[in-house]
Amino acid sequence: MAKAAAKPAVGDFPVKTSCSLGLLSQEGDRCSRPTTCDRKAVMKNANVSQEMQRDSVECATQELEKYTTEKAVAAHIKESDKKYSPTGHCIVGRNFGSFVTHETKHFICFHLSQVAILLFKSG
Repeated sequence: MAKAAAKPAVGDFPVKTSCSLGLLSQEGDRCSRPTTCDRKAVMKNANVSQEMQRDSVECATQELEKYTTEKAVAAHIKESDKKYSPTGHCIVGRNFGSFVTHETKHFICFHLSQVAILLFKSG
């Protein structure tokens, strides 16, 4: 009987970042721009390596700090993600549904605060 391959961990990844836009820290305190607070990335679904999970979360966190529109964040995450998949897709938003076909080991969906990030490679 063949064993099933181990599934990458799906859960919380603490991320140290400076908060902007009046976001709330985990303790519920308001963060000001120069203050550093912990923000968790909540993995919803991941079919990538642990390294790519960490890199994706770090990249998304940095881009969310730099840019104010979801379109700009998605464009810069996609540009930064070329290390893993030059033909990948990136969707960033607060409210969207998705149903995608992706290549094996090239799908990740996670939330940072109230924003969802979906990265996948197709065809």
